[in-house]
Amino acid sequence: MYTLFLQCAISTDQQSVKHVLQWIEKRFINEQLIVIEHFLRNLSSYDDRFHLEYLPDNFEPIEEIMEIAFNHLQRTSTALETILAYGVLLLVRAEHSQEKLQEFAGKIIKR
Repeated sequence: MYTLFLQCAISTDQQSVKHVLQWIEKRFINEQLIVIEHFLRNLSSYDDRFHLEYLPDNFEPIEEIMEIAFNHLQRTSTALETILAYGVLLLVRAEHSQEKLQEFAGKIIKR
């Protein structure tokens, strides 16, 4: 459900993406880890437009969602692997583009 909301926001504008990510972040505080992991895995499936245009303005809510997963009571190695895989994906995508994206990906991987 969360990925569907984000996909709808992406099809509209930057402000909608920001609001949806902040809403998702708040909801994930009380969500099961498997739902959060699913959301994080789906981030990898978004296109370059999301990663290059929308993500740089939304590092904070994405990072907070990752923090929630990392500190969740049900914490598993799967959550950490998902976050690391996403960081690597960002580095690969950033190799051809923005420095901000590279810095954020590096920050994710350092955890």
